[in-house]
Amino acid sequence: MSRSWFLILFTVFLTVHIVFAEPSKRSKHRGYQVSEDTQSKPLLHSEPATNGTGVNGVTDNSGRIIVPTDYRVKYDGAQVYRVFVSNSKGRKRVNDLADKGVVEKWRSNTTSVDIMVKADKLTAVKQYLEKAKLTYEVVLDDVQRAIDEENPEISEEELALLTGRKGHRMTFHKYHRMEDIHGYLDYLAQTYPQLVNITEIGRSLEGRPLKVIQIKSGQPNAKKFWIDGGIHAREWITPATVTYILSELVENREVQDEYLKKIDFYILPIVNPDG
Repeated sequence: MSRSWFLILFTVFLTVHIVFAEPSKRSKHRGYQVSEDTQSKPLLHSEPATNGTGVNGVTDNSGRIIVPTDYRVKYDGAQVYRVFVSNSKGRKRVNDLADKGVVEKWRSNTTSVDIMVKADKLTAVKQYLEKAKLTYEVVLDDVQRAIDEENPEISEEELALLTGRKGHRMTFHKYHRMEDIHGYLDYLAQTYPQLVNITEIGRSLEGRPLKVIQIKSGQPNAKKFWIDGGIHAREWITPATVTYILSELVENREVQDEYLKKIDFYILPIVNPDG
């Protein structure tokens, strides 16, 4: 990769870091739901919030929350609606749904608002929109299916072949889980011990490791450069981008030699492993 391309990649990373830095709503979500019985209850009412993890977890002796290691949110049956708004009143109706946590607002422009509606709220949200005389269209009929199609699972045979051939599971054709990313860091430290070392700087609230990889210049007065990704739950592109930069610096180091002679890089691919 040429120097100009590497600089472009850094620029893209910084841009993506800002654009996708949408904070996870998990800690602020108050558990609002849509009532199916719109005749006897208000359309919107609240239910008790969880402990902030999105699951009813338990805590250990240190107060850290313990959640299943394979826990992940699923969106089976969830749909994305494009609601057409012609005035501020209509936009406020849609914003009310989002503000109360009934739907998630994905994007908007001067004429429409895209919202994601979970499967258990579809009927009530449709009734709400129809009562408000807001027209809409379904632009995504199953969010989970779209997620699965975008990031297909790798078979055990493929994983074994990949691990055996390369010593790690990392590819740059899909999004990886924390275990794969940390496995790649360990692989780099073992393969390039003169260039790379790993430090665990602490643990997350849920007890997951925070691993920083250092790429050493060997110069006593080298400049320090910090790169991180994955601060918020929804910026999944940044761990992939940071890991790619890391790969270029280490495994394509001959091309990046100009940087590696002058700079010590400190890279934390996943700042928030809890999501």
